[in-house]
Amino acid sequence: MFYDIDNDGLTEVAIRMLDSCEFDKEKSDDYKKVDTRPIARINNAYLSFDLDNDNCPGNEFDFDMSLFFSGEGFSYASQVHKFENMKGLSEADSLFFDSRWRNMKELIYTDHDSAWNFVFDKGKWNQCWLVFDEDDDCGRWERVEFYQEKDPFKIGMNNKGLDNNPQADSAGDRGEWDMDNSGNGNLYVGFDGKIHLYGAEKGYWRIDQDSWSYQGWGGLYENGYHRNQKEPARFPTIAYEDTNKDGFFNLVKFDLDTIFEEVFNLLDFGLKSEFKLLKTSEMSIEDLNELFASSVEKNWRNAFESVEAAKTT
Repeated sequence: MFYDIDNDGLTEVAIRMLDSCEFDKEKSDDYKKVDTRPIARINNAYLSFDLDNDNCPGNEFDFDMSLFFSGEGFSYASQVHKFENMKGLSEADSLFFDSRWRNMKELIYTDHDSAWNFVFDKGKWNQCWLVFDEDDDCGRWERVEFYQEKDPFKIGMNNKGLDNNPQADSAGDRGEWDMDNSGNGNLYVGFDGKIHLYGAEKGYWRIDQDSWSYQGWGGLYENGYHRNQKEPARFPTIAYEDTNKDGFFNLVKFDLDTIFEEVFNLLDFGLKSEFKLLKTSEMSIEDLNELFASSVEKNWRNAFESVEAAKTT
């Protein structure tokens, strides 16, 4: 589902929901003999946001951040939508792969207006993930593809690293994982001025400083998995951890070449590790746009102040 919040003809928010279904398959490789039954339960939900609202004709999908929920989810059995059936000439039924749909009088699905509330108010989730497109190169139509909680230094599709997913960006994104959904998908602006996932135990930002890795289409196509992007041989990595389990990152580690050379704990400096909690379910896309703009502008000012401070030392 796509949402044009400001009525400019372009998408600012996308919500994708998956019913994992039940599958029955006879002992045959004939795909026509596979029987799929939806279970009327959404157990995976993806929410994506264009935080800087910079999409435009030719770049209609420019999502900056995505959230992923998984778990028991919610039932959508009550979401019944009736309509005049599609019945046509019965003689033409044999021309269709499956003609049963021509006799349907209703569809059952979570509709456009209900999706947001169903995810946040009805969903029972075990995990929540965040991915942030730090180098702003994602042009995927449904979301920023997620980093997985795997080895931060291994790179390459299906290679058990952060970018294990063939559709993920090799470098340039930040992934964070709340593996027990203790934070319920809420957000906060942390010590580094960036938007973080509340409740996340761990996170990694694989930096693409010179935009060496540009996220191409990649994925499962006629010739199998492939990537249409460059994979850098070397990349800096920043790691985040919540060591005191208050839901906020307090430990940050900096790496230039597979070894974390610098480690800082906010608590060692007498700094608080708690920040203003932002309840995602109550935020509009305009709220998220303003949050992102203010965090970027603050970081920009801090950068200039740091340069000036460095000049005096």
